[in-house]
Amino acid sequence: MKKTRALVIKHLKYGDSGLILHLYTRELGMLAFMIKGFYKQKKRNRSLLFPFAEVEISVEENTRGSLKHPKNLQTSHAFIDLHTQPAKSIVLQLLSEIIFSCLRQDEANPQLYDFIFSSLNLLDQKNKDFADFHLYFLLKMSQYLGFHPNTENHDAPLFDLEGGRFCFQTQSGFTLGEEESHFFKKLIFTDFNQDSKNIFNQMQRRSLLNNLLQYYQLHLPDFREPKSLEVIKMLF
Repeated sequence: MKKTRALVIKHLKYGDSGLILHLYTRELGMLAFMIKGFYKQKKRNRSLLFPFAEVEISVEENTRGSLKHPKNLQTSHAFIDLHTQPAKSIVLQLLSEIIFSCLRQDEANPQLYDFIFSSLNLLDQKNKDFADFHLYFLLKMSQYLGFHPNTENHDAPLFDLEGGRFCFQTQSGFTLGEEESHFFKKLIFTDFNQDSKNIFNQMQRRSLLNNLLQYYQLHLPDFREPKSLEVIKMLF
């Protein structure tokens, strides 16, 4: 039995009262759990229905690859307004869809887990100026997934999404134009922290998000476009 922290990525009602939880655990990667009778419980843990709620759970290590039954599941960390502030909730929905599409079953990556959790805390603490957050998050997460942009030739005016590098001339059908490359470069070389201000307007954010998602699609064969994409484009 192994105890680990975990983030709720996705939930699905099963039958009349059951709940299937997809959790990204720090020690064991993405795992799926079944909670029988969840919706019949008078004092059920409603935080399990929120994306990125953090819990602690005990897992039988020798049952990996199958639908598991959780043991000693309890809320681990309480956020301030991450799940109650509507705009932040929409950001969480987008990122949870993307992470579910990116991460394979049973692949542990403690550094990625810590990055996700620290990023959530940063978003939780910001009361304003977080419209660019999802862009920084996706760019930074690509580093932990193994395809962060190569900045060795960053003086070049173009960025090729397929090659993941800057270039002086078109390299493929996925080479961005100069303006889009400029904003992509700006995103790469700007830090996002507690004091950060929004630096992109809505049109630029939409373009960057489209380019980032295409970047993910090119480097992750099974990646799917998130269903909440249009909602976040309307909001930010």
